[in-house]
Amino acid sequence: MSQRLLTVSPILTCASSRARSRTTPHVDEVVDLRWERGVLIPTGEPRGVVDRIADRYRAQRVFLELLEKLAAEGQRVSNRSRASNYAPTMFARRSGCEGLRKADFERAMDELFDAGKIAIATHKAADRKLYEVIVRTPDQ
Repeated sequence: MSQRLLTVSPILTCASSRARSRTTPHVDEVVDLRWERGVLIPTGEPRGVVDRIADRYRAQRVFLELLEKLAAEGQRVSNRSRASNYAPTMFARRSGCEGLRKADFERAMDELFDAGKIAIATHKAADRKLYEVIVRTPDQ
């Protein structure tokens, strides 16, 4: 069960924090708010288009780094959302995820497939079955 905490300081600035539960992300989110004309308004800088583009490229970079790291460890990841080794789910759980969420990794995976930087390959596991896994394509 998720809890919402709201603290009000004497200058009417609020900090909203979400307590961690099984359904919330591993990173605690803090949003600073101020009370103005009967409405709570975020006090931080608004995020622009350039910031969002930088976040998308960061998600792609982290996706490729984690893909290589898991491949070096002998772990294979899948593009199938119901698989236990679904890449965005596994990457979001890793310590090197840099605060990115599963949705960020899903978008990055789609963009990397479209750009041809990753592809599907078959991998023969120890049980002699062939599995489809994500691999990084060679740079041209």
